[in-house]
Amino acid sequence: MVLFLVFVLEKKLGNFCKQFAERAWRRPLEAVEEKFLIDTVFGLQADAQTGVQRVVLATLQSPAFLYQGAGNAEGQSAVAERLAWTLWDSIPDQDLAKACA
Repeated sequence: MVLFLVFVLEKKLGNFCKQFAERAWRRPLEAVEEKFLIDTVFGLQADAQTGVQRVVLATLQSPAFLYQGAGNAEGQSAVAERLAWTLWDSIPDQDLAKACA
């Protein structure tokens, strides 16, 4: 039972890390990025708290977060990002992100 709860907790924390990175980078993650963040940065840590901390730090230190337009955003994600920065001087809100997804 305890092993099942640990598995569920790690799965939920992995989903949180993915959603955090997508929100910070203002676009959906590519398969390679998701594999790196979730499997490597989060998955190889001794405990879940350290894993989440490492994912947050890696996300916030990346050029995709620090510089507008520096990410690999293409198509609708790039348009949504430019539109949000132009209209609201902010990142795309949930409605706009859902519309472009």
